[in-house]
Amino acid sequence: ALLVGITFAVFLMIMMTSMFAGILNRSSSTVTNIGAKIWVMDPDGQNNQPITQSPSDKHNPVWFRDEAKIAYRTNNSELWTVDVQSRQETQYLKQFGVISNPEFLQTSDDVIFVRFDPRLSDSTEIWKSNMDGSNSVILTRDRLPKFEPDLSPDERSIVFIKSEPDRKNYHIWQMDANGENARQLTEGKSFDLFPHFSPDQKTVVFASNRTDKNYELYTLEIESRTLTRLTREPGLEGHPSFSPDGERIIFASNRGGNQQIWVINKDGSSPQQLTFDQEESIDPVWGNPKEGTK
Repeated sequence: ALLVGITFAVFLMIMMTSMFAGILNRSSSTVTNIGAKIWVMDPDGQNNQPITQSPSDKHNPVWFRDEAKIAYRTNNSELWTVDVQSRQETQYLKQFGVISNPEFLQTSDDVIFVRFDPRLSDSTEIWKSNMDGSNSVILTRDRLPKFEPDLSPDERSIVFIKSEPDRKNYHIWQMDANGENARQLTEGKSFDLFPHFSPDQKTVVFASNRTDKNYELYTLEIESRTLTRLTREPGLEGHPSFSPDGERIIFASNRGGNQQIWVINKDGSSPQQLTFDQEESIDPVWGNPKEGTK
């Protein structure tokens, strides 16, 4: 049985130089390779361990089903997995070209991802496919930039970021897992980023520059559309993610200088810095609590 509580959660971090590198131009075929690696550590910041050794930069790490593997995209937007024990790295879905933001279903062999249309300079759609590339389905078809889909815990809903037609503002949208019933959740003059469901699926945590043009963390109550600001720091805050019990939020921030991993309570209180490296750390992702793990 799974043990409930943050004590037994682990998460990933990526060592790299910029929190928002590639967000505005994910379709670039090649960017400077700085050798960002995926690391695993305990929720208190202890026992840091590098998982990948290959020279390519890594982004968007996610646990792959039973946590035996970690999936990620490279700086050239290729989808790979790494076996946590053997450290073997394997590429998937080569036939789809430039892809990013993988989200794996726990109940099937399907993966949801963002694919760039090679015919257009700034058009992306959200797809679903088996890991071997079969049974592929396009979930969105409006040719507007979209990225960062997050699948709800019950796998019935997806939140994602989508631009306005003028490409000046980017907001959170929600749709059914089959692509139907798309609806806009946030609005206004803002660039919203990194949406992530709470375990009870009632709330989304995200980063936005909507208040003072500085990226801060917010929560959105989906039913009431109530926004709550969680952070008020001069630096950039991003990549938020709820803990498995829903009580804490992990995120990346440069409030202390360079990007490091921090954690707060779900109401924004009790900030705690977890990493203190000379290199920068971003993209934290909680693991699921498992019996016998720390």
